[in-house]
Amino acid sequence: MPRKKKIQDQNDPTAIIARIALEEQAEKAESRNRQKRSREVALEQMRQTEREEAARKARFQAICDHLLGNHRVGVVPEKKRCALHKDYLSDKSVRIYCGKCRFDWRPGDKADQIVREDGNGRVVLPNPTRKSWREINQFFYSFENSADLTSRAFRIERVEPEDIDSEEARVLREQQVPAA
Repeated sequence: MPRKKKIQDQNDPTAIIARIALEEQAEKAESRNRQKRSREVALEQMRQTEREEAARKARFQAICDHLLGNHRVGVVPEKKRCALHKDYLSDKSVRIYCGKCRFDWRPGDKADQIVREDGNGRVVLPNPTRKSWREINQFFYSFENSADLTSRAFRIERVEPEDIDSEEARVLREQQVPAA
């Protein structure tokens, strides 16, 4: 013989408590979902802002003339002063850094691509300035006799213009040898 279904009283205290508990759980789940969606939207906006900032920075680096002053693009300033710094770092590496566009060149950089160290190894990136290590080094040394030459930080030793080839050759040799 089939059992009769027990009819629950809507005013039964246990039924009321169970209904309230279920509603609270549903509200908490909805709140978590809203927070998750909000976090995802905020992260996507942050990534979009980072991409836009990187593109803006690359555009500025592409048009930078690496000369000090607040002159318009394409206008030669009255007094040419170099905005480049050549740094000899404590790990015996060297770089040329533009104080205006914040780009740095390392030996071995080519006009179309640069190689940088990343947490996962070497990464090949596009060169927004379209200037190789050799070109920027020659530009830097064209200001060598100027009294307006900017300071060189972290200097260990002096590399003369004729040493540019050996400096670049050393870095290229190191890049050819696979990291063990």
